Amino acid sequence: MNLVLKLSIYIFSLNSIVLGSALDDYVNLPDPYYNYSLIKTYTHPTHKIFVLNMTSQKWLNESIVNKPFWWHFVYLTVPNKISTKDVALIWLGDGSNKNKSVGGWKFAFKDYHDVNITSHIDSRGIFEMQKIIDPLYNTYTYWDNLVAATDGKVLHRRIPNIGHNVSSISDTILGSLQGFFFSTYFNSYLLPKLRWTRPNNSTHGILKATVQSVSSLIRPISVSCWYGKSNAFSRDFRETILTSTGVTYRPITWTSTQEGIIKYSIAMQRPLNGWLGFFFEFTFPSLHGTINKVATETNKVPEWFPYEDCSKLSCFGNLV
Repeated sequence: MNLVLKLSIYIFSLNSIVLGSALDDYVNLPDPYYNYSLIKTYTHPTHKIFVLNMTSQKWLNESIVNKPFWWHFVYLTVPNKISTKDVALIWLGDGSNKNKSVGGWKFAFKDYHDVNITSHIDSRGIFEMQKIIDPLYNTYTYWDNLVAATDGKVLHRRIPNIGHNVSSISDTILGSLQGFFFSTYFNSYLLPKLRWTRPNNSTHGILKATVQSVSSLIRPISVSCWYGKSNAFSRDFRETILTSTGVTYRPITWTSTQEGIIKYSIAMQRPLNGWLGFFFEFTFPSLHGTINKVATETNKVPEWFPYEDCSKLSCFGNLV
């Protein structure tokens, strides 16, 4: 079982009594199977990578499951020389699962669907469970305050044609992070400044973007508009879907077109059937030979959804 468990534990003290949630107590329970072990070491000219096996616990016994140990790999990268000591990058996955877009739950949600979590999505129980398993959901450390503490600047990076797993494009993502880091940490004025609007009309989806250029150093060196079209039945741009024969590859290729000005506008005719999605991708120069890639949000036309939103028991739905 290769699972990653991400927990934040809070312990409150009152009159010398430590109070914790049921999840706190469960996680902090001593377990003789908890351990780390070094599996392999990779040596590179500038750094070493240590691959560890981390066994968190024996979560169930063999009478219930055939893989009772909760474990995962941990990769530690240790540079030979640390040149910057007061900065850290956090890589968080994010996404959404819109029942209204695809008429069901995406098949990656299968584990939750199997235990009927989706039927209770609007229930008080889900809210109470969220308070236990996601203690950051409504605290001072969460997103709104994080953005406020960092000037509120948010840069989007969208990568088309990658499917569900980003592991195959980790070099692309890390290259973007490197360019972003150099342009913000060493010279903040190199941070790209991008604004956009979506003034759609009855016949076209329209995307307008403006680069605020105070220096030739932060003018884009290339601009692309990526666009792709879904099928006629769902507002779904995935490359793989679940059909009666299993997980099925369904190529929806995003194609690019390039322009070379500072104000950008593109109008895409509304499709007669299906949905069209498109966004601008800007490539900016950064320091030390790196680049910054920044994108607008995706404009999807038509704006309406093919399915009604679910509520209560109707949210059980199906996998697609």
